[in-house]
Amino acid sequence: MFDGGTYAAPDEWQSGDLGYGYTSNDNTIQGSNIFNSLPCLGGGNPPCYAPFTQTAPGDILVDHTATISGTSVVNENFIVTHRVTTSSDQQAGDYQTTIIFTITAIY
Repeated sequence: MFDGGTYAAPDEWQSGDLGYGYTSNDNTIQGSNIFNSLPCLGGGNPPCYAPFTQTAPGDILVDHTATISGTSVVNENFIVTHRVTTSSDQQAGDYQTTIIFTITAIY
């Protein structure tokens, strides 16, 4: 996993950072701008990256917490960007992982 930041304090992907991480363009995750704040909560400049959690229930990557009344939400889009950097001695080959995204509507 990405070795530079955490979900609570994502940081800029620096030139020595290794691993697999993500960032999101949602600037109000649970009311906080954790992936695009200036500076990043873990240091550096946005975009701010975090490692994927390996424990349930996982981390919130995007959300819509505002009350919707009257008019429905239309064309709300978010982008989650994945990034991988390996060490120079990493063997070439095919690698794989599984990511589970859970989408929950709350009425």
